[in-house]
Amino acid sequence: MGLSRLEYPYTGGPRTFAVNFALGYLNKEDVQVYVQGELDALGDQIFRAFTWNGDAEVQVTDAIAVDTVVVVVRTVARDQLVLDVSGTASFTRATLVRGFKQVMMTVHEFLDGRVAAFDGISTIQDFLITVQTQVARSVVQADLAVAKAAEALASQLASAVSAAAALVSQTSATASASTATTKAGEASTSASSASSSAGTATSKAAEATGAAGVAGTQAGIASTKAGEALASQTAAGVSAVVAVDKAAAALISQNAAAASAVTASTGANTATTKASEALVSRNEAEAFAAVVDPASYATAAQGALAAAVSEMMVGQIAFYAMNTAPPGTLKANGAAVSRATYARLFARIGIVHGAGNGSTTFNLPDRRGEFIRGWDDGRGVDPGRVFGSAQAGGLQAHTHTYVNAINGSYNGANADVSGGSNGSNTNRVTGSTGGGETRPRNVADLAVIFF
Repeated sequence: MGLSRLEYPYTGGPRTFAVNFALGYLNKEDVQVYVQGELDALGDQIFRAFTWNGDAEVQVTDAIAVDTVVVVVRTVARDQLVLDVSGTASFTRATLVRGFKQVMMTVHEFLDGRVAAFDGISTIQDFLITVQTQVARSVVQADLAVAKAAEALASQLASAVSAAAALVSQTSATASASTATTKAGEASTSASSASSSAGTATSKAAEATGAAGVAGTQAGIASTKAGEALASQTAAGVSAVVAVDKAAAALISQNAAAASAVTASTGANTATTKASEALVSRNEAEAFAAVVDPASYATAAQGALAAAVSEMMVGQIAFYAMNTAPPGTLKANGAAVSRATYARLFARIGIVHGAGNGSTTFNLPDRRGEFIRGWDDGRGVDPGRVFGSAQAGGLQAHTHTYVNAINGSYNGANADVSGGSNGSNTNRVTGSTGGGETRPRNVADLAVIFF
C-alpha cells in the first residue's frame, strides 16, 4: 500500500473499499477510484463512479471484473493553497494544520511516483526550507495585523478631529444666532423710540392747534416730523424682519452642525470597532506565532518524510559498491529470515522467492551473479514469464556462412573446420571458441534489499 495510493485485488463480492490514506484526505472530492488496465480509446485512465459509506469507505457503483486490481487514489490540489491568509480568510490552528497536510500529501504523491517532482522543490532540504517559510508567514501575518490596527487607529483619530471641527462649527453657529437675536432686539428698540417720537409730535400738533398765529405753521412742521417718525418706524420694522431671517438661518446652521457632529461620532465608533477587530486579529496571530516553532515543525516534517521514505523503499533492491549491507538492508542472497523480525518486508514480497521453513521464515531474493531483466507483465517480449522467476542462459537461433572446400582444399581462414569428406560441403563444423557462458562486460556490486 502506498501513502496516497491504495490497491485492492478484487476476487468478487461486495464492491466496497477502505479509504485509509496516510494523513487521511482534505476533501472527499480529492478521492478517485479506478481499475488497473481500464483505459479509454485515447489510452487515458477511466475513473469509476462510487458513493461514500460514511467517511472511511467507498462503494463502486458498477460491476467489477474478478481477478482485477482496484486502485483508490488521493490527489490534492497543487495549484491552489488551502491555507491562504493574504486576504480576509480566517487564520486558525485548524487551517494551519490543513496547510501543512496539503504539503505532506503532495510529498506522498511524489514518493508514490505519481508526480515527477515538486513544483520548484527538488530535494528534501528544499522541502524543509519551504515548510519553514510557510511557518514564518504566520509571523508576517501578525505584523500585517499590527499595521491594520495602526491604520484603524489613525482613521479613528481623523474621525475625532472631524468631530471636533463639527463642534467648533456648531459653536460658531450658536454665536451667529446670538448676534442675530441681539440685532433683532436693537431693531425693536429703534421701533419703540420711533413710536415715542411720533407721540411727541402729535402732542405738539395739538398744542399748535390751540395757538392762534403760529399754530398752522407748527402744525405743518409737526406733520412733517410725524411723517419722518412713521418712516423711521417702518424702516425699524424691516430691520426686525431681516434680523429674524438671520436668526432662522443661524438655527438651520446650528442643526446642520449638530447633524455633522452625530455623523462624526458614528464614524469614530466605527473606527473604534475596526481597531478592536484588528487588535483581536493581531492577538490571534501573535498567539499562533508563539505556538508555532519553525524548528520543531521542520524536525517533525523531516521525521515524517524519513518514515514515509523508509516505508516506500521496503522491498526495493539496490546495488552498493561495498561488500557489506548498509543499515536498513539485507544481502539479496536467498537466505531464509524471520517473518516476525522482518514483518514489513514479508508483507511486501511474501513467499515469491521461497517459503523458508513454511511457518516462521521466508526466503529473500537471490541476486548473486545474476543480471536483472524487467518482468514482461503481459507485454509479449518475454511471454509466459512468471514474476520473480529465474531464467537460464540462452542463445538466439542463428546461422553462420563460410567458404566451402573446393577440390579438396579450404580457403584462408576457413581451414579450421572438420567433418565430412574432402571436396564436399556436408557436415562442416567450426572449431570451438569462447568461455563457459555468454555475457556482456560487467561489474560485480553487492545486491541488497530494503526491509
